[in-house]
Amino acid sequence: MDHGYGPGGDLFVALEQLEAIRDLLLANSPVKDRMALILLDALADALLFRRLEQIYEATEEPLLRHKMPRFSRQDRFVARQRFNRRVEIARQATELDRWVGDGEELISESDAAILKVGHSYRNGAYHEGALNPDVTAALARVLFGAVARLVARSERPGVAVGSIFERRIAQLAGWGYETGGMLELRPAADAVSQRFASELAVDATDLGDLLADDLEARAESLRSDVGFLAESGVEPEKIIEGVELWSHYGADEELLELQAQFDPFAIYEASERGESREDVAAEAEAALKRYRERQEELEREHKRRVSLDLLDRATSTAERLRTMSDTKKVLVAYHDVERPLAELEDYVDEAVRALDREIQRQIDLARGK
Repeated sequence: MDHGYGPGGDLFVALEQLEAIRDLLLANSPVKDRMALILLDALADALLFRRLEQIYEATEEPLLRHKMPRFSRQDRFVARQRFNRRVEIARQATELDRWVGDGEELISESDAAILKVGHSYRNGAYHEGALNPDVTAALARVLFGAVARLVARSERPGVAVGSIFERRIAQLAGWGYETGGMLELRPAADAVSQRFASELAVDATDLGDLLADDLEARAESLRSDVGFLAESGVEPEKIIEGVELWSHYGADEELLELQAQFDPFAIYEASERGESREDVAAEAEAALKRYRERQEELEREHKRRVSLDLLDRATSTAERLRTMSDTKKVLVAYHDVERPLAELEDYVDEAVRALDREIQRQIDLARGK
């Protein structure tokens, strides 16, 4: 695949993408930060899929296959479906790397963790942009470094191509890398990707402070909302549990079918069709009984994902973040509490909205509306 780029086309495509993403991040725009995060995830995934193709092909090579890991049809299906699995397969050094490379793993343990965390925020950036803009910017910059290193490591050492187009030589010079008509791909990839990444470096201590501030502010906001629920005579833990349960099982097919059977409009229509009122009432009562039984079944089976204990956990994690100096550890510690905290925020928000609606309904009733 050369895209009209001439020799070394794949490398120039990847470096141009990195340059474009770098420019987005240097613009210091929340929208562009989100775009950058999405594009970084897409670039990483493209490189991971290319790596998987290389590994799968090597498992069929007579000289390599006896020392290559084996992948069943199910293994390959799971890798196609799951980003984290693609990272784990791609990152490990194999006989292919010892045969045509430097024998080292493609992705370090630290970068693997960063790629996984970055991917977990990709959909939120695309659909919602719900993260704190400052957090999105920092996360995208950290992810940029990991993806830049992946771009460089994806080029095999010792490989050179000749007859490089003059415009490509000039392009590399503009990126700070001088070469002639013969281009060694790995050194060029290393130099240019490192230059881009250095412009976006994030200090681990600053990152820890930023993410700690985010967790503390959100925990404080949640405590305020939970206090509002409690002051209104509601058991916060109970209502949040109910919202969580409904979010997971509100679309349960049996519940929806049963609900339709005791819906007042459905009962009215059945009566209009001439069905016996006694039969309609009996069917509605039976449906309501089964509906309640099904709800109890779901409640027994459901394993709660979040609770108000997360507020204290978020606060304690924030304190730890301020003492950490390893970027990967900072990001992972934040992610481990931020994901369930975001889920809790959704449930608390829905509970507060429901309570607001009920308060307004009671006010309207008191006014005779």
